[in-house]
Amino acid sequence: IDGHSFDIILSDPPYGRRESKSKSQEDDSAPIPLVQLVQCIAVDLGNDKRLLTKGGRLVAFVPTNPTNIGEHLEDGLPNKDQLDAAGLELVSITEQPLSETLSRWLAVYNCVK
Repeated sequence: IDGHSFDIILSDPPYGRRESKSKSQEDDSAPIPLVQLVQCIAVDLGNDKRLLTKGGRLVAFVPTNPTNIGEHLEDGLPNKDQLDAAGLELVSITEQPLSETLSRWLAVYNCVK
């Protein structure tokens, strides 16, 4: 924003894509919000337009629905290559149960580049 970066980005991405549909109904081409955000951070970093300051934090909720067969927390998280490209490291991940069938995880990343 106007050449400045943020110390923290807090995100609670939209929950509709993975949580309201069964695995068989899911559109696998739809972007996963947290992965999409990490990819944007990587693009900006590659263009010398840093979105997060070094030492800054990306904090995001990641929803899961354990009743969807085959769905795992990792499905909503960026992979190691995506994190490396964005200069991020996972600091912690903590579950927050919302109901018997739905929970969300708070993922915290540190900007190391």
